[in-house]
Amino acid sequence: MLPRADISGIRPVAAIEAPTATVTIADAKHETVSRLAQIALGQQVQAKVLSALEDGTFLVRIAGTTARMNLPVDAKAGDTLQLTLASTAPRPTFVLGQQANAAATTTVSATGRMIDQLLQSARQNGAPAALQGSAPLLKSAHTQAGSIATALRDALVFSGLFYESHVAQWAAGKRPLTELMREPQAQAEKLLAATSEPAARQESARPQGAHLITLQLDTLENQRVLWRGELWPGQPLEWEIGKEAPQDGREPAPDAEPAWHSVVRFELPQLGAVAASIRLQGQGLQIQLRTETEAAAGALRTHGGQLADALGAAGSPLESLTVRRDESQQ
Repeated sequence: MLPRADISGIRPVAAIEAPTATVTIADAKHETVSRLAQIALGQQVQAKVLSALEDGTFLVRIAGTTARMNLPVDAKAGDTLQLTLASTAPRPTFVLGQQANAAATTTVSATGRMIDQLLQSARQNGAPAALQGSAPLLKSAHTQAGSIATALRDALVFSGLFYESHVAQWAAGKRPLTELMREPQAQAEKLLAATSEPAARQESARPQGAHLITLQLDTLENQRVLWRGELWPGQPLEWEIGKEAPQDGREPAPDAEPAWHSVVRFELPQLGAVAASIRLQGQGLQIQLRTETEAAAGALRTHGGQLADALGAAGSPLESLTVRRDESQQ
């Protein structure tokens, strides 16, 4: 079974300093969100404060609907506020009063500017938006499924993509130092310590550091990781894994299991090009397989029962399996 990626473990390396006060919708039903979504970004609207609630939020009448909103503590029932819609995701956010005009100007911290320069440099140099495997994950195709799963997991865990969160785990005694030392950042520090010239140390660290920062920020923003390399010598593999966004922009229930989506693309000697789309939520799996030929699709359908039995025995029941020929590759 494909492992789950610790995408949520990434933390931003810099913050943008807010130039103006904002207020957000704290709680709203789907109908309210739909009504607010009809407001154009940058449009000014009036909101009337109806009442203050015990939890410190306020009941507000806005755009013909009622919503619970976070407001400044000095707000009171009967106040009329001028709001400008600043964003709609993950929930509607408005800029207050006269400060709305300042929303077009954002002040970025020095660290943020440095990160922006690194990102621009990485993009100009054609840095790939994917983790690149430097060597095959396995020595040969004659490997048990458990070893393949472990190799795929390690390709992400020790990629350096989650290094900062792993350092925090190590500091809390939850991760051994030996694992931390397997990641690129730790290896780079060892290399820098062995290099006598300061300029040489900086030049050797800059390209890899910029590339990892680019990937970390891209992963944080899109909740997605893409890995490319060889599974074993001569067997290329492209693996994408990400966290599904909530449907209709609604916040999931606090106890709801997150849903993960993974796509694996590879080419097999007998079946040709195959793409597997896998959706995992809790212990349930939904799989869709796409092939180049109908013969390959038929072979996979024939053995679908064996796959379902193996997944069930591993504790991940297969909820659905779809196999079809990918006509776009014709």
